[in-house]
Order: sequence, then C-alpha cells, then structure tokens
Amino acid sequence: MNMSNHQNIEDSPTKPPKSCEENLQDELTSEQSEVSAVEEQNVSSTANEILAQEITPQEDCKFTQSGTTLLQQPIDTELVEEKQVVLKESEKSLLEQQGCVEATKDFTTQETKLNAIERINKIFQEHEYLKKKVIELERECDELKTQKGELLVTISEFARNKSTTYVSGDRPQNHILVHEFIQLKDQNFQSVSTLIFHHNSEINHSFKANRRQEIAKIKSTLSEEILVKQMKTVLEDSTAVVSEIINSIYLALGINNYPHEQSPKNLHREIENLIHKGLNLIFRISSADPPGDLWMEQKGIQFDPQKHQPFLDCDGAGQISFTVYPGYRVNNRIFEKALVFTTNENI
Repeated sequence: MNMSNHQNIEDSPTKPPKSCEENLQDELTSEQSEVSAVEEQNVSSTANEILAQEITPQEDCKFTQSGTTLLQQPIDTELVEEKQVVLKESEKSLLEQQGCVEATKDFTTQETKLNAIERINKIFQEHEYLKKKVIELERECDELKTQKGELLVTISEFARNKSTTYVSGDRPQNHILVHEFIQLKDQNFQSVSTLIFHHNSEINHSFKANRRQEIAKIKSTLSEEILVKQMKTVLEDSTAVVSEIINSIYLALGINNYPHEQSPKNLHREIENLIHKGLNLIFRISSADPPGDLWMEQKGIQFDPQKHQPFLDCDGAGQISFTVYPGYRVNNRIFEKALVFTTNENI
C-alpha cells in the first residue's frame, strides 16, 4: 500500500509554490467575500424589519438610491382634511346648482302653462262681456230711435193744426203724410219690433236662430193690429180703445201681459206710444184730400215690383209669404209700396 501511495505521488504533477503577490491577492479576495456576505446579511435584515413594520397613512416611506437607507416623512393631515371638506362642499354645491336648474325648467314650463290658461280665461271673459255690451248697445240704439221718432212727431204736431175738423184747402196732403208714414215704419215700428224680439228671445232662445224673419213677423203683426185694422174702424167711425189694441197685440205675439211698471224695458209703454202715433197718422191719412188707404197683400200672391218692395235679402220674384208693412195708396195711385216677405217657389 505504501508503494501504491508512493507511486501516486510520483505520478501527480508537482505544484510550484505561490508568490507573495498571489498570496496577498487571495487574502484580499477572501476579505471582500466576507464584507459582501456581511452587507448582504445587513440588507436582508433591514428588509425584514421594513416588512415587519405596520405602514400607516401618516407615513411616507422612501428608499434611497442604494436601497440601504429608509426615510420616513409625516403627512400634514389637517391640510388633507381641509381639502377633502372643500371637495365635498364643491360637490354639494354642484349638485344643488344642477337641482336648481332642473327645478327652474319645471317651474318655467308650469308657469308658462298657467299664464296661457289665464290669458285664455281673460279672452273668454272679455268675449262674454263684449257680447253683453253689444246686446245693450242694440237696445240703447233702438231706444234712441224711438225717442228720435217721438221728437220728430212732436215737432210735426207743433207745425200743424191738430183739430179734428178740416175745411176745404186745410186738409192734410198725402205727399206730406207719406213721409210720416215711411218714418213711422223705419223708426218707431222697427225699434218696437226689435224690443219685442229681444223680450221673446229671452223666453224662447230658438227665436235667435232666425232673427231677421222673426222681427219681420213682429212688425207685420203690429202693422196689421195698429194701422190696417184701425184704418177700417176710423172709416166706420168707431175708434177702438188703446188697451184693447194692446191686448190684441199681446195675444197675437204671445207676450205675457205684464203690468205697466213690471214690463221689461218699458215694453208696455213703448207699444202704447206706438199705438197713439199710429192712430194719429191713420186719422190724418183718412182725413186727407183725397183720403189715403193702407193695404196688406194676401199670402200666396205673386210678387209685383210695381206694388211690392221685397224685405231684406228676400227674392224679388217669388211669392208673398206675408206683408211686413202696409202700402200707401190714394185711389189707384201708389205713394208707398207694400213691404213684403217673399219665398222662392222653386226651392
């Protein structure tokens, strides 16, 4: 066995001894290795300590570039809280502004609707007010026409001798009386007919649907009861009492017989005045030289432009439905044509 070892020793190469420089280099390397091991151990220990610590929001942890030093800087918590409060207030203010904008839009829309409704109501009220005013003005106009007619008749009465006895040459002239006859038709008969129409239409609203024809029928009844019938009694020398004529008119027109003080718009008084004027006129017409005559055409007679005048908007070539206002004639001469309401037979 010794031989074997001896042989191995002989076979292995002989290492040359190290120089001083090599020995110093080995020692330096060894020391550096030890230093590195120590540094690594310190870094590992420091890292473990950092991980073990509880990091809170009050600390701001930063490492240096080498990673070997830990710096901690505390945060200003009061400043952070103030900024958070300011932020919350800003958010709250923004939400309030948005809510105000939406509320303003809703309020503006609602206010616009209410204003529109209010304007419509005002327009409707003004319309109703104007309708009433028109009716009142129509009645006032009719009353003024009646008063005007009364004044004209009064003037004519003062200008003439009203004695009931005439001598030759002093009798009323037909060409003068016909003007009074036309005036009585256009003013007095028209105003009283309109007044009666308003009274009847308040009781029966269906009259308003055909105002023109209803007023024409009223004027026809007044003409017949006051002028034509009383013209016959004058010629027969048996003048009727005014109250009897009024009752006859009320019966023919279906008017309730109100007492004088209760009659609407003094209806009774207006009819009574019209009767007096009509009787006065027909008395003078019958006393004229030569005496005049009033006539009303029968229903169904063909319209004759030589004797008849068509009522407003009536056909001048149809048949006579009724006479609105009588005609004035002396013998065979026509001083005023009869005002007639016609219907077209072709319809």
